[in-house]
Amino acid sequence: MPQNSVTLLSIGSLLVVVASSLSDHVARRRSRRVPRGAAERSPSLYELAYLAGGVRRVVVTALAALARAGFVRFDTDGHVQVVAVGGREDAIEADIIHRLSSRDDRRPAS
Repeated sequence: MPQNSVTLLSIGSLLVVVASSLSDHVARRRSRRVPRGAAERSPSLYELAYLAGGVRRVVVTALAALARAGFVRFDTDGHVQVVAVGGREDAIEADIIHRLSSRDDRRPAS
């Protein structure tokens, strides 16, 4: 009888180890899944800029986009000049155009 008890105890211990290993494997696989909705869209240009360097990088990225679209230009001293107002659907770009066009003097770009 003692031999049977040891065998049953060994089999029971083995089953506990296998079950916990399987549940750990399943939990790890679930934790690596991408949440619903996250896989459906990529981060925007400005979200990536923020992750790369914060607010300052967002502003520099928006200024570059505005310059490329012909809404602002930079002179040789680094000053920003608004060439065209309006027409920007992006809230960040529209805010920068508004701020640049509402100032009195030209300032160097940061």
